[in-house]
Amino acid sequence: MRIALSCRGIPQYGIQLADALSRRGHSVLAIYSDRELRELLQIAPSYLERGRFSSAITRESGTGVVGQLLSASFLLAKILCRRCELLHLTAVPSSLFLHMLAGAAWKLGMPIVCTLHDPEFHPGDIKHYKHFRRITRTLAMAEKIIVHGPSLARRAAEVWSLPRELFAVVPHGNYDIYCENAPVLSHDEQQQPLILFFGRMKKYKGLPVLLDAARIIARQFPAARIVLAGTGDDLERNLETCRSIPNVEVRNRYIPWSEGAALFAESALVVLPYTEASQSGPLAIAQSFGKAIVASSVGAIPEALEDEKDGLLVNPGDPHELAAALLWLLRNQDERIRLGAAARFKACNRCWNGSIVRETVSVYESVLNHGRRPRADEAKAQMQRMQAYYESHVVVSEHQYYRE
Repeated sequence: MRIALSCRGIPQYGIQLADALSRRGHSVLAIYSDRELRELLQIAPSYLERGRFSSAITRESGTGVVGQLLSASFLLAKILCRRCELLHLTAVPSSLFLHMLAGAAWKLGMPIVCTLHDPEFHPGDIKHYKHFRRITRTLAMAEKIIVHGPSLARRAAEVWSLPRELFAVVPHGNYDIYCENAPVLSHDEQQQPLILFFGRMKKYKGLPVLLDAARIIARQFPAARIVLAGTGDDLERNLETCRSIPNVEVRNRYIPWSEGAALFAESALVVLPYTEASQSGPLAIAQSFGKAIVASSVGAIPEALEDEKDGLLVNPGDPHELAAALLWLLRNQDERIRLGAAARFKACNRCWNGSIVRETVSVYESVLNHGRRPRADEAKAQMQRMQAYYESHVVVSEHQYYRE
């Protein structure tokens, strides 16, 4: 099978899928930007050095509309010259470049598969709302949309007004790519009482809940450190509170992966105090590192993490329950090690070269053998229904978010 695989948006996800497909004998053209190439060379250069798949590098930005149109045209010509049978967008595009590429490929009759990591926008993600029309048009052209859990498929079908059979469930693969160049620490170094909260600091991530829990932890376990690593508007709003809690360390900046890998390797626990979520990248990374995890029971997180088997689930928005779970694991090293080992075992079972690539290829085969390409009038009707959802729900939610 010949596949054009756009890795733009989440290159660390796409590049692992490209490698796994190539190992199975498929011909893959992996597409990513120049900035993403630099990031991949920092995280895991061996994926690119092995040369199992071909690469197409595009400019990240600064080329203007005409430049992006020309880049999309050149890339489409390369896809056609390689006789690719389908285009898989591993992240639904909001960029003009990918929107142009998908639209041109669709008009030429090429089947399109999309991966939708989040079935709906997170509160406060206003930058994505500006690109809503591009996203709706792309989804309307797709013959299959991959999501990472049954609950996400049901929710996506509801909020996007699309038929349930359009969605295919393929679990999120592990993020072992992040472990490739991580520092190797001794057992004692890995059991220091460090709690890591990593990623975008947006309102739905539950930072105020964690800070309330941190006050309790500071009184009962003064040796514990809570590291907040990442940037976001919610961290900016709570900086003074963070500084007032003695055991909280703030790294309010972009975290290069060498530093991020060291933080995951060093941490005893990873915490996800989300108040709303679909799935979680930091959760998958923590499982690949074999870390005990405490997470809120929201969205599809309970489908990825089983309570008391490979982590602990707590009710969202409850700092006392969150603090109790973190304190219990800080005081019980054996249980912490057991949960971390189970998390690592689960990550190994979500190996890209196993069930993930088999299920993805099954989606491709269903599209190529039994797919039904949406007609132009059907795609337009789908897009109008999705935009009606935007007007009635997304805009209202956004205004409510900023009033709060």
